[in-house]
Amino acid sequence: MKTQNALIKPLAIAMALAALFVATPLRAGPAPHLRQTPSVGVTFGQTLRLNLLNLGDDRGIVINWSFIDGDGVLVAASERAVEVAPGKVVSIDLNRDALTRAGNRVQLRAVAQASDDPNIKTLLVTLEVFDNATGKTTAGPIPENQ
Repeated sequence: MKTQNALIKPLAIAMALAALFVATPLRAGPAPHLRQTPSVGVTFGQTLRLNLLNLGDDRGIVINWSFIDGDGVLVAASERAVEVAPGKVVSIDLNRDALTRAGNRVQLRAVAQASDDPNIKTLLVTLEVFDNATGKTTAGPIPENQ
């Protein structure tokens, strides 16, 4: 009986560790070709602006962008990639009034993904929210997640 118990304990521990290893998802590091912003709330009468600034890539950076809501649903995306020339800013606006969503407030985040160069370390991505009537910035610039 002692021999049987002595074998069962190590076997149980090994099985528990194996189950833990199999059940634990592997986490990849940050994708070097992808930038995401924090989520920000936008209400009627406001526009969310995604700003893309190329701080140094001499060839320009080709970006596909998207806006995703708080539930992870794609709200808007580029129909074709935009090129951000060296030292230039490209801005993409999403007017809350144009969205068909229940409720006044919508949580949104932006994603910028390089389509031709996996390294976009020279791309600065920010969000801002501005009032449609006055053009006054009410929030931002909000930097990307690091």
